[in-house]
Amino acid sequence: METKLIWDEAKRRENLRKHGFDFADASEVLDSRYRMDVPITRGGEARVQSVSYALGFLAVLTVVHTERDGARALSAFALQAIKNVRCTMTGSKTNAMNRKDVLAAVRAIPPEKNFVWDGKNEDDRPATTEELNAAMESYRAKRGRPAGSGNKEQVAIRLDKDVLAAFRASGAGWQTRMNAALRDWLKSHSPV
Repeated sequence: METKLIWDEAKRRENLRKHGFDFADASEVLDSRYRMDVPITRGGEARVQSVSYALGFLAVLTVVHTERDGARALSAFALQAIKNVRCTMTGSKTNAMNRKDVLAAVRAIPPEKNFVWDGKNEDDRPATTEELNAAMESYRAKRGRPAGSGNKEQVAIRLDKDVLAAFRASGAGWQTRMNAALRDWLKSHSPV
């Protein structure tokens, strides 16, 4: 399912003027199976910077976005910040094709012809969409706060300042220790 893209129109025009890329084309990066997402913070807001090689542009592009109301809100779309250096491999063949011709030729290649694995070396086998998705999920699962047990419930409770201060003074994990103390109390007392 394709995620809806949203943006501020003035920001889209400014990005088009400044970087030469239209937010409407950001799906070249966001829908890429080779996209890499990097969590960043801009202006105090958590965002994601997605980077991918975009065949449609023959360039490495970056899109900065955040999730809002089930849509991706775009804030920047540009060529990945690399010095404008032309690299050529010694002995590489050259041709008279310009960028427009190369783009047309690349777009004419059917997706199944992008890379053909010879079946000999498993290390050369391209990852399937399922394998890439599983790797991304594994990466995302390792970021941030550890997953809870699912047995906890967040509540608002008023406690005496000295009791709270004593648990907090015991350092990191004080909430877990407070939970253990309550559990221990329940073993010998009735809550009613």
